[in-house]
Amino acid sequence: MSDKLFPNYLNQGSKGPAVNVLGLLMVAAGYGKLGDIVLDGDYTPDGKISKAVKRFQEDYSLKDVDGNFGPETRKEFYNQTGIDVDALTVDMFTGETVAASPAVAAA
Repeated sequence: MSDKLFPNYLNQGSKGPAVNVLGLLMVAAGYGKLGDIVLDGDYTPDGKISKAVKRFQEDYSLKDVDGNFGPETRKEFYNQTGIDVDALTVDMFTGETVAASPAVAAA
């Protein structure tokens, strides 16, 4: 069984690949733009990822609007997007990417 990518809480001070994936998920959910949200693996209190999570929490009237991606926010994120971050595993994001030629992709 693979290790989960996301810990129970992603909050200010968290570091690593799950922070980057959260940033991408916030962009995909419409809570920021790449370039504005910096994917440097650092969840800073004044950073764009934290602000995006706060906007999400406000939009769905969550109890704690603190910018932390904890159980309540994760549950609501799943309810709104269908993305279960608990299903994301570390091994999904490792390994080499091999691009197919356009002819192979069209077949």
